[in-house]
Amino acid sequence: TPVSVTVSQTAMPTVLRVSWETEAETEGYVLFAGEGQVRRRSRSTSGKEHELLLVGLRPSSAVAYTVMVDDVPACDDGATASTGPLDVRFTTATAAVSTPDSPDAGLTVVPMMGNNASGAAILDESGVLVWASEIDGSQRSVFRASPSLDGEAVLYNESASGFLRPAVLYRVSLDGEKRESFEVEGGHTDFVERAPHEYTMIGWEIREIE
Repeated sequence: TPVSVTVSQTAMPTVLRVSWETEAETEGYVLFAGEGQVRRRSRSTSGKEHELLLVGLRPSSAVAYTVMVDDVPACDDGATASTGPLDVRFTTATAAVSTPDSPDAGLTVVPMMGNNASGAAILDESGVLVWASEIDGSQRSVFRASPSLDGEAVLYNESASGFLRPAVLYRVSLDGEKRESFEVEGGHTDFVERAPHEYTMIGWEIREIE
């Protein structure tokens, strides 16, 4: 049964929000591809009211998508939308954490550093920047960036500038609309999310040696 689909941009210009409603309880997902990209499948949703994010799209590009309801196309197979420009000051990738077993397979999350800005980014399967979160004016290093365990955000850390200053852990939603930060007294360079919203960070301690 055809459904009425709404596609809108989020606070992150390269992430699109797709929503639709069904009269009965259904399972749904979206097949989508940006210009020059392989076709991918979004995460799944269930119920009568459906909303999904399309992540990993290139800036300022056309996006073809098909909404699937109970594995059957529920909208025009030629439907298209567009992403917006992504303006960042990043210049260097320092490390990568891939997510091969997730619905976002092919995307890579990396910590980034640039002129007066540090943060995290997502690269697509061809290494093109498709998502970014910056810490304005930061000269501190970001040592790790990773997808959150719940699949809804990107995590990254800003190192402490000295042993008397805290490190900062950031959690930024994929749609760019929610950004949380947590100061970690004694935090140093690396962290791990042990369970959803539960984090452990490497600390440091200064000792005098006689």
